[in-house]
Amino acid sequence: MHEVLKKYHTVPLNAADGKEAVEIFNEKPIDLIFMDEQMPGMDGSEAIRLIRKTEKGKNIPIYSLTGVSDQEAVNKIKEAGATDILLKPIKNEVLQEIILKYNQ
Repeated sequence: MHEVLKKYHTVPLNAADGKEAVEIFNEKPIDLIFMDEQMPGMDGSEAIRLIRKTEKGKNIPIYSLTGVSDQEAVNKIKEAGATDILLKPIKNEVLQEIILKYNQ
């Protein structure tokens, strides 16, 4: 994902887990988030929930990446505040469309 995002002239920041993702969000200027749902420790939904509680996190687009499509998982992600859910594997065209949408 990191290499694909670089092709679209973005500066991707990687986090090893949800806790680190929240820390990076709080420390750096971020325009768009792609959050993996399945991470060690704090999962993507909890990280999204914490980001949404902050003032700068209220309106930032957050796309949750997951390989699980059952209704319970989808509900958990939506309730956390994800802008949308992208099912893996994610097509490059979908990433490009999202990046271009917010890079105007």
